[in-house]
Amino acid sequence: GTTANGGNANNATAGAGGTTGGGPGAGGVLLLSDGLNGTAPGGGGSGASSLIQLGGPGRKGGNGGSGQIKVTYSCPTYSFNAISASDVCTASGTTSLVRLSSPTSLPVGDYVVTYNRSSPSANTLTANATVTVAGTLEFAATGLNTTGSSTITVTNLKSESCSNNFSTGNAVTITVSSVSIGGSINTPAPICSGNTSGLLTLSGNTGSVVKWQYAVSPFTTWIDILGATTNTYTSGLLTQTTQFRAVVKNGFCDAVNSSSTTVTVNPIPIIVSSGILADICYEAATQRTASLAYSNANNNPISYSISWNTAANSAGLANQVNTPFSFLPGGGNLNTIIIPAGVPANTYSGIMTIYNANCSATLPIQLTILPKPSAPALGSVTQPICALPTGSLTLSGLPASVTWLIRQTGTVSTTYTNTGTTYTVSNLAPG
Repeated sequence: GTTANGGNANNATAGAGGTTGGGPGAGGVLLLSDGLNGTAPGGGGSGASSLIQLGGPGRKGGNGGSGQIKVTYSCPTYSFNAISASDVCTASGTTSLVRLSSPTSLPVGDYVVTYNRSSPSANTLTANATVTVAGTLEFAATGLNTTGSSTITVTNLKSESCSNNFSTGNAVTITVSSVSIGGSINTPAPICSGNTSGLLTLSGNTGSVVKWQYAVSPFTTWIDILGATTNTYTSGLLTQTTQFRAVVKNGFCDAVNSSSTTVTVNPIPIIVSSGILADICYEAATQRTASLAYSNANNNPISYSISWNTAANSAGLANQVNTPFSFLPGGGNLNTIIIPAGVPANTYSGIMTIYNANCSATLPIQLTILPKPSAPALGSVTQPICALPTGSLTLSGLPASVTWLIRQTGTVSTTYTNTGTTYTVSNLAPG
């Protein structure tokens, strides 16, 4: 105060309040007494009694009251120009971290965020948040336990006694996903080497197919299949037993593998052969067999069949049904190929199919039936005489384009092999 803050000692009257808003002064005192303290804020104390006191200490005036400082504070405007949130997987929780951003309107401090949640529906939810770096506020939106989408709408930010409401640009949509389930794949029928798997179908899954993978024995290393992202898949050509699986991911949840399925690939039978049957001669009335040489047999071939082409069928070569045969691993001759009587001399083609227990393979084959040669004409004959103990004879009309063979029987048996249309057999003994 300024002037009449303290009462005087004689009239016990309190002083008036100070001119700057101080509290009232203390009341005056009577007789022998110290002054009284003033009242806060800023009241003056009273003076001591004015009577004379002999032989004792003097009296003191009262203390002035404590002063006061008044501060005027204006609340800042809290705002944000961006809002984002993390998606949720119910397998790991039901809380999303929501982020509000503003370079200038989110100062450091403690906040209470008020927000609404669309699914499951709830309004006026609150969350505490602390901004440690100006410009970014993060809070946890809870209770997101219903799969699908849920919108978080921030309606108010409060710090101490200051707050701001929001009605636009204050919402973010969160995807809430249930745990990924891999599902299972159908088991396809076994196939033969060199064929595709057939259609593989994934079912019972929750989530989308991220990719398909395959593995071969020992089925420990899985390899991604490029471009395979649907619930069905058909492989390329397979040459060994192969396992397949799908990788499935549902929303924000971790990806998981489906159960695997096995495509069993059986080997095809193999015989190593030129496919050229040994030539045979024409026979008008006798059924014969032709043979096919092979140098190796793999994957347990057990039988064969033959389909001759149209020209061969027309000439009288009948298709041969599935015929058992004991193929030798080290090679041999397949010698049970039936050639009917009366098939004209010519070269014929067909397809031989070789079978094992599960699969088959084909081999183009060719058969040449040679015309039966005419009997050669007997030419000059030289009889043995005393001066020439052996005779000779000349044959003509022999086949011109092949190597022929002549057998001699009688007193001496021998064979002659040569080429040309004439030949003289000499050194013929009498008899």
